[in-house]
Amino acid sequence: MLIDEALLYREDHHERCMENIQRYFHETQHPYVQAVYALGSIVTGDYFPGYSDLDILIVTDDVDQTTLMRDLRAINDKLLIPTFHLHKSLDFPPADLYLRIRLLTESRLLFGRDLLVHPGHFSDQELHKQLLSSLSHRLVMLRSLCCSKAFDKYTPNYTVYYAQKFCLFGLRALLIMQGDLNTQRKHVIAQANARNILSRKNSAFFADLLANFERRDYPQTLDARLTILFGTVEFLEEVQHRIVSLPHTMS
Repeated sequence: MLIDEALLYREDHHERCMENIQRYFHETQHPYVQAVYALGSIVTGDYFPGYSDLDILIVTDDVDQTTLMRDLRAINDKLLIPTFHLHKSLDFPPADLYLRIRLLTESRLLFGRDLLVHPGHFSDQELHKQLLSSLSHRLVMLRSLCCSKAFDKYTPNYTVYYAQKFCLFGLRALLIMQGDLNTQRKHVIAQANARNILSRKNSAFFADLLANFERRDYPQTLDARLTILFGTVEFLEEVQHRIVSLPHTMS
């Protein structure tokens, strides 16, 4: 058995998961695995038990990944929260610039050699376009959700969780285009408060959203949840407008 099931019930389950995944790769020494990274919320401080998953990116040059995928499935059956992303070494760093910038700013090497020492070159214009595209995609999704009966099924806690997650994505995109690559949750929130980078209305909305999430003060009526959704759309629309207006200053 790869995983000690007694560890699953600890409050620091996500950290224990990373330790188990790290131990697995060190013990098995898959010859074709070049690097393993933890990615996203576990690195930025946005991980919340019960909401977040554990993103693990694996870079391999193995043509046949059957054995590795079988092992990862067995690990996932035990740990439940990891999501594994397999990338071929020939396609790394990835062409997707948003994923590349996330790897540069939101990753932790768990095993192998760091392939991000020379991440490749891309222009500010390319990144600007990629971030706006990702932001537009989220806005389309949120606007569609506002008009859909599917939103009725969203629980109050998940409404607030995803709203703050989307707002933080927008703030990170804006700060990155201003040349600030520190995507840690505490830093992003502090910068949003200190620099007044958004309107007073949206700054207040974001502050209330975070406070409600941390207090577990969730909206109980559908109208109240829709108000949060509308507010999130308006927040991201301002972020989008500000990114469009920015000179491409990232270096």
